[in-house]
Amino acid sequence: MDDPSSPPTLPPEASDERKRAGSLSEPTEPLGQDDVWVPTTPAASPGSAAGEALRALAHVARSFMLYDATNERIRGFLEDARAKIEHFLKTHGQMRLEVRPWDFVLGGDVVYSDKDRERSLAFRLYRDGVRRLTLHPDLEWTELIILIGILSIRYKGVRTQEDDVVTLLWRADFKHIEVVAVEGLVASEGDAVDLPSPSDGKAAGPRDAMQAMVFDAPYGFTYPWPNWTERATVERRAVPPSLLGRITQEEGTQVLPLECLQLARELLAGLSDPHDPLTLGEVTPVLYELRGFLVGDLCVEALLAMARMVHGMPGIDDDTRRELLVACVGEDVVRRLTVAVDFADEEALAAVTAIAELAPGDHTSTLLDLFTSSPRYQDSPAVRRLLESQLKGRTGAVVERLGALDPTVAIELFRLLARANPAGSVDAAITLLGRPEPAAQLEALRLLETAEYGGKIGRALVGALASESSNVRLRSLAILVRQRERRAFEPILNRIKLGAAEVGTAETSAGGEAMARLDPEKALSAFKEWVRPSGLLGRLSPGQTGLRSAAVSGLALLPGPESEELLQWLARHAGDELSQQCDLALARLRGNREDRRG
Repeated sequence: MDDPSSPPTLPPEASDERKRAGSLSEPTEPLGQDDVWVPTTPAASPGSAAGEALRALAHVARSFMLYDATNERIRGFLEDARAKIEHFLKTHGQMRLEVRPWDFVLGGDVVYSDKDRERSLAFRLYRDGVRRLTLHPDLEWTELIILIGILSIRYKGVRTQEDDVVTLLWRADFKHIEVVAVEGLVASEGDAVDLPSPSDGKAAGPRDAMQAMVFDAPYGFTYPWPNWTERATVERRAVPPSLLGRITQEEGTQVLPLECLQLARELLAGLSDPHDPLTLGEVTPVLYELRGFLVGDLCVEALLAMARMVHGMPGIDDDTRRELLVACVGEDVVRRLTVAVDFADEEALAAVTAIAELAPGDHTSTLLDLFTSSPRYQDSPAVRRLLESQLKGRTGAVVERLGALDPTVAIELFRLLARANPAGSVDAAITLLGRPEPAAQLEALRLLETAEYGGKIGRALVGALASESSNVRLRSLAILVRQRERRAFEPILNRIKLGAAEVGTAETSAGGEAMARLDPEKALSAFKEWVRPSGLLGRLSPGQTGLRSAAVSGLALLPGPESEELLQWLARHAGDELSQQCDLALARLRGNREDRRG
């Protein structure tokens, strides 16, 4: 470039960028050792160091499209670019770059390459005519800021009155930046070109420089407009129905979700871009925006596809994957979909269930809050199915709530848990058995009857013997007898003694049979005392009839002369009802004896 006689001024756009960048780039305090970029490999090759510096330069210039000039991130990007460029200049001397359509070349080696014409710094410089860019070791910070401001203007490219890069660089009057430029990109049809001769003798490949440039350009390259020499009359033609259908489909409701997925796919691919990788802080805000749109329009299938895309990403650590999944499908997404989606569609229900399985967070608590808050959600098949899918292995979350819920809600929640995880529902059943409501206790006993028996269940059943419900007491007693729980003998004995005057004959009889089955020797000793109590007070006790009824039922299961003698004596001295019970017990004993003899 020719040096002008007087220092030119930047155009208004570049001046504005210079002011904004300058306000961010000149910190109030000098940068410390911890504030600047420190190369991880001090002995890195010039090509590697130049590549890092150029990617940082492109990054900060492109960041003005995403962030306001006063954003704190801009300052960080500026400091990163400054540190890497200064490191190269101090270590390797001047940076003499050859500018190609998609690459920067240093000393014959490609140090920067980007085929994306929207992102490529090399393309934007080459398009405006820059062919060589040299940064000298004495480069000043102010000059670097002005260069970044010029590059950021070309990245934005929204003002039609702006000048090209060459003009802006010429007006900047750099002292330590050297630029070599040409007039433009378009080649002339008459330019000579070194064309390889076809091996098969057929005419192939470009015929001149114009065609060579077009043939070598990547797909999607903006070709120069041809010179139109023919004229024709404009005619109105009917658009074929097939084309109209495709156009309508492009503007339909399914297009935007597909475009969201395409953008998400490109963002995730940018995280592993070897030339200019995106950072997690740049990707997640956009994913949050995509999520907001998809949730607002209830695009459940697209949300699931985006979550699966992140879940299946290779080459990232668990923390990064979790942060990306939260940006795509967080806890609030599961809640909003559960409330808003019409689950009459089985596919939508399956999609939301799959999203809940992929989304990080405690969805069990979210769904439990919904289920316990209103009958509307308790009756909702969607909420019930989603909650059931989340309850496997989460018994503790249910147990914590069962004791304080309304009994009806507690029973429904317990049934969901029992269906989702029968083997893991014992603790919940024991908690439900400890509630005072008979309906809740009976629901718990239904599960404990079939559960694998253990000491924890036995203690809970013994505690249920004190229930206010006779049905609960009898059912608990039957389970204890079936499990041959001898440790329950004393509690059963004490329960019969204390409640003999209050409970019915059926319960006292069941208690006597239970004692005889669990420990016959101790039972016979207790039955003797109950049939022939010692002392006048024992005979006149209000519960004596109940105790004798329990003894008669138990003695019927204890063969031997002592049992028969006690039953015969009691039949002669008791009232009519108890005498009849004794006769039946004796008949049962004698029948069992005859069966054994036969």
